[in-house]
Amino acid sequence: MNKKTVIANFKMNKTNAEVKEYIKVFKKLVKGKDANIGICVPFTDLALAAKMLKKTGILVGAQNMNENDKGAYTGEVSSAMLKDIGVYATLIGHSERRSYYNETNATVNKKVAKALAEGIRPIVCIGENLDERNNGKTNAVLKKQLTEGFKDIEADDFKDVIIAYEPVWAIGTGVVPTNKQIVDAMASIRKTLTGIYNAEIAEATIIQYGGSVNEKNAAEIASLKGVDGALVGGAGLDPNKFNAIIDGFLAAK
Repeated sequence: MNKKTVIANFKMNKTNAEVKEYIKVFKKLVKGKDANIGICVPFTDLALAAKMLKKTGILVGAQNMNENDKGAYTGEVSSAMLKDIGVYATLIGHSERRSYYNETNATVNKKVAKALAEGIRPIVCIGENLDERNNGKTNAVLKKQLTEGFKDIEADDFKDVIIAYEPVWAIGTGVVPTNKQIVDAMASIRKTLTGIYNAEIAEATIIQYGGSVNEKNAAEIASLKGVDGALVGGAGLDPNKFNAIIDGFLAAK
């Protein structure tokens, strides 16, 4: 059984001073907890977070990474730059990147391939929007995102991938899918992964749920079949609330 994997995405929040105070509190709260725990902070906070969390077991991840080694890509950050400051994970394909910055399944695929080749663990976000959900296209959308996003990614490399299922209509809205909707989506993802790879890999893959996860609903979400963890947005900005979410996942039956 996969160890619970709970990661906070800070998005465009927190200065160096704010991250420093957060980490001082947070690492004491979670010390010794039997879970995979991480934070994905803005680029400006990565070096500080990596330094403060070195040897704690807490993962530090970026929120994006360019698929090229170097060059004329203004505003972008490469895998070498991340590794240089001790960062070995990154979000890829978050719905906000797809919606606001035209990230596609094809660019996700390139970034996943580069991350895996360079020893950066990709946390790949997938999920349907409200129109797709209402029109019964959820499974088709997830299948397309998975098959195109992991095109030509070999099974031996894929074992390092984390998938975050985040229905776009639930992110930051306070609306959480029904338990059945979450369970069905997880089953759909694993079915597609079985087709791409095999049943063993599909079962072993860490699949998180994301979208309005908080300290009140964490334990219930964690108890659902197929849910291996959570990618947490707003509630993850408070170290005490994020710690409570982690406790909820650890307490789930």
